[in-house]
Amino acid sequence: MPEESTLVTAEQTNDSASGANEGEQAAAVSGDGQEQATGDQAQTQGETDGAEASTDYTLELGDNARLVEADVSSITEFAKSNNLSAEQAQAVLYRMDSLIGSYVDNANEQWRQETLSWQDDVRKDEELGGENFKASVMNAQAALHRFGSPALKEALNETGFGNHPELVRLLSRIGKAMEEDAILRGGSQAASKTPEEILYPSHGKEKE
Repeated sequence: MPEESTLVTAEQTNDSASGANEGEQAAAVSGDGQEQATGDQAQTQGETDGAEASTDYTLELGDNARLVEADVSSITEFAKSNNLSAEQAQAVLYRMDSLIGSYVDNANEQWRQETLSWQDDVRKDEELGGENFKASVMNAQAALHRFGSPALKEALNETGFGNHPELVRLLSRIGKAMEEDAILRGGSQAASKTPEEILYPSHGKEKE
């Protein structure tokens, strides 16, 4: 590809040479104006920096605030970088806390409704629900009481997962197996006794 000349690399012509002096004079004038503008800008920036340094951003969280101190620090930095007054910064803090609070409340309510719908799913479940609902819940509660710790119970209550159909199914099956095992163990113990010992359990003890 052949090289193409640019304005600054092209060979100088008489016209361009004659205009050079005029360009130099214009540059000198514009340079003076540029220096003055730069000085004014620096003075303005200095005044702004002084205003920022003198602003006391002592922001306070309200009662039951959802924001934390790290959020306060972030909002303070935002206020400084945008030259907000202390009153404006405090208003931003309150607004952010309100928005976060609304979001959290809405999310919690949606989750609560979700966990409540799991109860209906259990009631409608072919294995757990209908006529089996009461027994299913009792078996699940028995299994949790036998093997679950207080911390697990608290976590299931806080999260709502204690209503989840699959967890209820698992615990109900464990509880049912426990019940069947107790019946089998009771039956084997009864089979090892004589009819007299079963009918009169204290008969042998009286002879002793």
